[in-house]
Amino acid sequence: MHLSKYIAAAWFSILALLSVQTVQAQQPVAGKEYEVLSQPRPTDTSKILVVEFFSYACPACASFEPYLKEWLKRKPQDVEYLAVPMAFRDNWVPLAKMFYTLKIMGAQEKLHPKIFDAIHNDRVDMGTDQQVFDWIGKQGVDMAKFKSIYASPGVDSKVGGGTHMGKQYGINGTPAVGVNGKYWTSPKLVFDAGAKDINRFFSVLDHLIAMERAKAASKKPAKG
Repeated sequence: MHLSKYIAAAWFSILALLSVQTVQAQQPVAGKEYEVLSQPRPTDTSKILVVEFFSYACPACASFEPYLKEWLKRKPQDVEYLAVPMAFRDNWVPLAKMFYTLKIMGAQEKLHPKIFDAIHNDRVDMGTDQQVFDWIGKQGVDMAKFKSIYASPGVDSKVGGGTHMGKQYGINGTPAVGVNGKYWTSPKLVFDAGAKDINRFFSVLDHLIAMERAKAASKKPAKG
């Protein structure tokens, strides 16, 4: 073999090694880019459940929303997405109640981006029931129906249940994303671990989903 061929072979070997090291470096790191739940939480879907924990009052959630919207456009078909508002603070409770009330009325998806825009761009305060009513009243919503649902025990139960779910996952801030009752991650967690852009967060999320998909596949009985 000519010397040039030896050099080429050695070069390709080095490239292959670097490629493997790069892939390994890209693997999300447990305890840094994501957390593993000490006690897995059961889910009520046959799909891989992805839960977004957020608050309309959270500036980081408002910034995260456009990126999440793009990810949802390419969300795998075997993934079920669920948005869950947190009520970690008293002035977050009306916002969480508004979310569930609008969802029951079938108006949440339409008004979702408008709420973020009102709070973070127009500086509308919605930290009290009345402030929520004042804003909702300008959105063409049936206010009698809205107030009735808003004040119902069912909505209070949903708010409490959602916040409890977040605590079960162990999240300590918003936005955060839980995966199938097994893991949680967040843009902050990923950026604190050294990420340069938001794409790294979604690669971590996709990796966790792939892990759950592989586990599910390994449990399926082999075809005869």
